[in-house]
Amino acid sequence: RQVYKQDDLDGLQAVTARVPQMFALLLASGARADDVARMLTALADACTRRLLQLAQARLGPPPLAFGWIAFGSQARNEQGVCTDQDNGLILEREPASAEADYYAALATEVCEGLDACGYRRCSGGIMASNPDWRLSLDRWQD
Repeated sequence: RQVYKQDDLDGLQAVTARVPQMFALLLASGARADDVARMLTALADACTRRLLQLAQARLGPPPLAFGWIAFGSQARNEQGVCTDQDNGLILEREPASAEADYYAALATEVCEGLDACGYRRCSGGIMASNPDWRLSLDRWQD
C-alpha cells in the first residue's frame, strides 16, 4: 500500500530503502525463505506498476496497448534483496516513429526508476529500455 501512495520517485526510494530491514525482520521472525522471496517480488511488482503509472501521468496516455513483462527472478517470484531487473515490453503492433519514441521514453523512465529504487540495471541489457526487448507481439512470437 505504501508504494501506491507515493507520487514521485523520491517517495518510492524511501519505501524501497527499507527493504533490507524488512528482509532481516522477516527472516528473524522465522518466515520461510520462499515466502520472503515472494514478498520481495510483490514489492518489485508494485514498484514497477507505480513507476509505469507515474511515467504515463507524465508522458500522457499510451498510444498502443502494451504489456510490461518481467523475466528472471522476478518472473519466478524469487526476488532477493540485491537483485537486478530483467524486463521487456510487448506492443500490440509495430509502432510508428512517434509511438516508438513514447515507449522508449516510458521504458527508460521506468528502468531508471527501478535502478534508483535498488533494482539495479541488468548487466546483459535485458531491460525494456533496450529496443531489443521492446517489441511488437508479432516479433515476440517470432
